[in-house]
Amino acid sequence: AQDEMDYFLMLEGSDGGEQGANEAATVDKFTSLQAMKVMKPESKRHRCDACGTMFKRSYDMKRHRIAVHQKRRDFACSYCARTFTQNGHLHEHVRVSHTGKNLFACPTCEKTFGTKSKMERHARTVHNDTRDHTCGLCNIKFKAKRYLKAHLLSKHEIKMDGMEAMSQLSLTKD
Repeated sequence: AQDEMDYFLMLEGSDGGEQGANEAATVDKFTSLQAMKVMKPESKRHRCDACGTMFKRSYDMKRHRIAVHQKRRDFACSYCARTFTQNGHLHEHVRVSHTGKNLFACPTCEKTFGTKSKMERHARTVHNDTRDHTCGLCNIKFKAKRYLKAHLLSKHEIKMDGMEAMSQLSLTKD
């Protein structure tokens, strides 16, 4: 726990720019050690120089930089004018939009998706009313982690980039 506290205190003095300051300010808003465990230094070691987002693998950080900051779209569809930042996104687009092969249909509404994980996310968020992701500040419950993340940013001005297991957080006001 002391290593984690030292890590977050180090962010205040780091040259991580605005992102480092935002992360340190976020920690100051909470008293719970649980809240500080969200971004362990050993779990995410690669920081984007442009925005401060952390990644486990350098490959993911480089891919992020190319797609988000350089806005490179090197993968072009041969059927239409669309371009993509990743080859996998291009292949999914071709399957869904042009060939109709290898699609994953929702068992409830039969809407089709290019990947099994997208179909499962759809089924979880659209057809299931379970709300497992609770804001520890105001106790509002959400169907998906991404909705909680958006809520924390818009309502509490807390930026949660790159965080894992937010549904396990037990945040408390200071």
